[in-house]
Amino acid sequence: MIDPLKQEQAIALIMVRQNVSWLAAVRIHKNMSRTDAAKMLNVTPNALTRIEKKQISAHMKSRMAEIYGCPEALLVCPSWMNGLNE
Repeated sequence: MIDPLKQEQAIALIMVRQNVSWLAAVRIHKNMSRTDAAKMLNVTPNALTRIEKKQISAHMKSRMAEIYGCPEALLVCPSWMNGLNE
């Protein structure tokens, strides 16, 4: 089982190093390109970029968790990250 805190730390590092949103960092951490993830989510890559920058619907969060192979909770930026990359 993967340690959730270690996953959050790895995602946070991607977020800061690549200057991307939490959701984009989760996708990158899961080794998925924007194009591939967008195809699997049935949206355009530009739409996925917009989705990754804002709050997402419960349905989209569920689909992303399924595609990325992670719990939905991992798609929510942890409170200790708030304000770090704004």
